[in-house]
Amino acid sequence: MNGTRPPILILYGSETGCAEDVAERMARQAKRRRFPVRVHPANDFTGSSLSDETIILFAVATTGQGEEPRNMKRFWRAMLQRHLSPTLYSHITYAVFGLGDSGYAKFNYPGKKLYKRLLQLGANPIAPRGDGDDQHYLGLDGALVPWLKDLWIRLSNRYPLPKGVEEMSEDELMPSTYRITPVPPSSSSEDLQYRLVLEEGERRVSCLKNTRITHPDHFQDVRHFIFGMDPDKDVQEGFPRDTSHLSYRPGDVMNIQPENVPEQVDAILDLLGWAERADEFLDIQPRETGSSNHPAWIKEKRTLRQLFTYHLDAFSTPRTSFFEWLSHFAQDSEHKEKLQEFTSPEGQDDLQTYCHRMKRTAYEVLKDFTPMVIPIEYVLDVFPRLRPRPFSIASAPKPTGEIELAVGIIRYRTRMSSPRVGVCTQWMKDLQKGSRLTASISPGSLELPDDPKTPLILIGLGLAPMRSFLQERISQGAYENSVYFGCRYSDKDFHFREDLEGWAQKGHLKLRTAFSRDEEKRVYVQHRMVEHAQELWKSIHEESAKILLSGNANRMPDDVATALVTIFIQEGGMIEEEARTLLGIMEKHGQFQQECWF
Repeated sequence: MNGTRPPILILYGSETGCAEDVAERMARQAKRRRFPVRVHPANDFTGSSLSDETIILFAVATTGQGEEPRNMKRFWRAMLQRHLSPTLYSHITYAVFGLGDSGYAKFNYPGKKLYKRLLQLGANPIAPRGDGDDQHYLGLDGALVPWLKDLWIRLSNRYPLPKGVEEMSEDELMPSTYRITPVPPSSSSEDLQYRLVLEEGERRVSCLKNTRITHPDHFQDVRHFIFGMDPDKDVQEGFPRDTSHLSYRPGDVMNIQPENVPEQVDAILDLLGWAERADEFLDIQPRETGSSNHPAWIKEKRTLRQLFTYHLDAFSTPRTSFFEWLSHFAQDSEHKEKLQEFTSPEGQDDLQTYCHRMKRTAYEVLKDFTPMVIPIEYVLDVFPRLRPRPFSIASAPKPTGEIELAVGIIRYRTRMSSPRVGVCTQWMKDLQKGSRLTASISPGSLELPDDPKTPLILIGLGLAPMRSFLQERISQGAYENSVYFGCRYSDKDFHFREDLEGWAQKGHLKLRTAFSRDEEKRVYVQHRMVEHAQELWKSIHEESAKILLSGNANRMPDDVATALVTIFIQEGGMIEEEARTLLGIMEKHGQFQQECWF
């Protein structure tokens, strides 16, 4: 697409794909406004390699303890070099949108640091920094939609179009990102085989164990998984023999690439009218070569069935861009109007009510807006990539390389007629011994104290990271550990009970449990904390104990924080303001860390 405005470079730092999706959304909107655009992970560039750019937009996620994602780390190190001139980027106009969760102390730190560093190097901000917040009732879109609207007004005013040239209307369909054509029947058999391709950092692993660890009549199915390496299987799958392990630290996360189950794949192919062509091989080629944000497998031959099994996500709750694409392919005028409304700033509340609050899936949206005629060449634009799902590792590193997880199989109800299920966990629950899957490791949000002699206080409902930390500490002979663990029933959902009680009996930790449904009066971890206020205060105040909190993000983090404030007041003789200030200082310096989820 020929542009009549200055080119825009869009760089992203993304760990789970959210920031990459935002970058792609920016790119589509830039093209509509006649800006030539390229999209790259930030690591494709260094500080000096930006010298030829005019406009740079950044989408930056947050990982770990306020850290930049892996595909931005090399770029960020280059940006911090001391010899860089304070006028290096004086010719560059920029904007930064950060993605994070305000429930964490270092909310959007990478975006904030990048915005400030660009200023130090002389760059000119075109708009205030955007701070996307998962806690917002509209999710990231609560900040992103108005921020993008304001950004394009500012850029359009700064760089007006020549007379006679207009922006693309929202009704105009943009070209697909990829050219997708049938593979000729005369192609060799090698061209018509599914070839597995791994992204950087990914490895193939084998399932060694899949066992339910909650009581059979408990409402939630929680599984204990063990995964390991198998070099012989690697060779069978076409990869070099690799006897190394996936290395990780206690508290890290294992990212598992899911697959869609066959019944769902059949359903989406039938709905779209593609069932008869589902097993024809397709050639997929990017239309533009200027961007590098294509998946590693993109130049391999794939069938529609393979795309929906391994690569495309049609059964999660879709983002706004899904509705944007559907508005072009809806055959009913009222449907088209409603889909366009969902993508507007004014329609975000309605979109939240219809889709996100109900956890409606992309497949269910398509059923509501039939008939829908989507050209096959747009399939990779309409449907987002099937991204890996992160799970806290439940074991310390082992010489064998085995990795353990405790995974809750997601299944719950909303006002939708059918239960909501997790795309990844519903597939994982059926893994057999020997099943193969793709995984990688990412840093977690919690870290052990640097000094093993520092006391450790573990609080919450998330036993996976707790077990990982405790295994590591106990192997180091570090026995100053206190665990405040809560669940519903002592005999139904007390995961890894034998481990914890065994360590407690050996004097390797102090175990305080709260079983909320075993007694008439409900007891939670914050109650146990206040019961042991003197012990906790001594450990925190005199021994600089580190506190790690993990579990559900609904009420528990606030309840635990309130309990700590109460302890500081009661045992430390503080007023409430002083107690809350102390807690904030502990968070800022990493003495109190949280990893919570919804």
